[in-house]
Amino acid sequence: MESEKKQVTAVLGDEYDLPLRQELIEVLQSLSGLQIDSQWSVAGSQELDCFTVEIFGSNLVVEAETYIGLTITGPEEIVAKVQRALGSKRSGDVN
Repeated sequence: MESEKKQVTAVLGDEYDLPLRQELIEVLQSLSGLQIDSQWSVAGSQELDCFTVEIFGSNLVVEAETYIGLTITGPEEIVAKVQRALGSKRSGDVN
């Protein structure tokens, strides 16, 4: 069940790293992720860009927040799978 899956958050890098953001989107698409929500807000010097992706039957939240970075939050096994795929993509592996 969704509620029983351990939720974790991973910081992937800086929120202003546009190549990282693009690579993350490509990884999510390659894993058949479907964007189901998107939000953007600003308060003072803080900017928050957030979207939710349905992937492997669960929701994964991607946030880019000033001073926090680019993060993904969701079930532990899905976050780990996305991190592995992103790491392979960034290192040039073609698996």
